[in-house]
Amino acid sequence: MLRNPLRRRYVGQVRTFCCSILIVVLVASVDAFIVGKGGNYAVLRGSSLRLSCLPKETEPQELREAGNSYNWTDQAGRELIDARFIKLDSGDLEIVNAHVGDSGIYKCTVQSSAKAVSPPPKKVYEHKLIVYELSGHKFVTTVFIDMSKYSKEVMLSMLRDLLAIRVCAQDFCSPGHIRVVKCELSETKQEVCQFSIAYEAISQLADERCDEECVRAKMFDGLKKAEKILQTEFMKMYENPLGRIKADMKTFDTHHLITCRGGFHLVKSHYKRCFPCLPGYYSEPNSINCSLCNIGYYQEHYGKHECDKCDEDKTTETMGAKSKDECVSQANTGIFNTFRKGIVALFTG
Repeated sequence: MLRNPLRRRYVGQVRTFCCSILIVVLVASVDAFIVGKGGNYAVLRGSSLRLSCLPKETEPQELREAGNSYNWTDQAGRELIDARFIKLDSGDLEIVNAHVGDSGIYKCTVQSSAKAVSPPPKKVYEHKLIVYELSGHKFVTTVFIDMSKYSKEVMLSMLRDLLAIRVCAQDFCSPGHIRVVKCELSETKQEVCQFSIAYEAISQLADERCDEECVRAKMFDGLKKAEKILQTEFMKMYENPLGRIKADMKTFDTHHLITCRGGFHLVKSHYKRCFPCLPGYYSEPNSINCSLCNIGYYQEHYGKHECDKCDEDKTTETMGAKSKDECVSQANTGIFNTFRKGIVALFTG
């Protein structure tokens, strides 16, 4: 059956929506946000943002008096010393060029300047920050190629060269995986094989001159140009008697995929963004969900594609360990040890 050479099937429908660089995320996959304890922020990697110590809509005016002191720390109470973290006199915290590793909980302690109270009252506000990435774009083109003159290995090598030297040479794309899908006999009893050719958009950062939607459009436009070059190269070689790759352009078909790198996952309600996996989780590339670290493994950081293994003879009591401190001796785990602890607690109170 004949097919349109440029027919595309898009995986998933992406709805267009407006967004700002700084947004509050209210989705199930990031529901660990601390509601009512300060502020919750999500920001695009590479952007700058300002965390407000005091939530303006909920806090009494006396906590905004001149002379108040503000101290910012991470979740563990460590002082923020990175040069990208700027503590302003207003009490706000400015973060320049946000990294994925900046994701986490930040605490702001307010020391009141009120003289009528001794000692002056303190109040701690928690703010959670998630640094996300734009989802990637990948095209996967499939096409049947005449194999009467070359082996599969030789054809794969020629296709890799074509992709790297001609199709992606102008920074339109990054060469991806090429594989043989299947082989069969044509009507003329010659062997033909279907090849899958993947190429991805080159990642770009949004800025004041080109926002998220602008970057997405540029990435997608680059892939469309790469696809056109690939189609043109195949047609030129098919028409040239000396052309080595004879592709059946009636079978030329391209799929468009939305991608996330390992350690991130697509959030359905924010389909164009990749959010990092939380501590205790990991993900493979192009995952919809993050997976809990298995027993015996842990992950302390955001946005990781694998979990760290506990030291020898140590394991974790549950899945999803967030710290190496959760690794305990294997002798102290298991159902019998849990039963023993329960008996001891029963008689000792």
